[in-house]
Amino acid sequence: MEPKDTKREFAKTLPANLQPEPPTPPDLINSIISAVFLLVVAILTMREKERRHLFYVGGRQ
Repeated sequence: MEPKDTKREFAKTLPANLQPEPPTPPDLINSIISAVFLLVVAILTMREKERRHLFYVGGRQ
């Protein structure tokens, strides 16, 4: 039995309220917006780190 078949069989045994649902368009849009936002924050953080030493909370460097 292939892994795909095993996953399908397992999904059939789950109750209806636990069945995996395909992502809806608003979920995809929210995920894309979140990913872009995090990417922008990461880029800005890296640029700022090159400019000056950042303050790290709870750690030593």
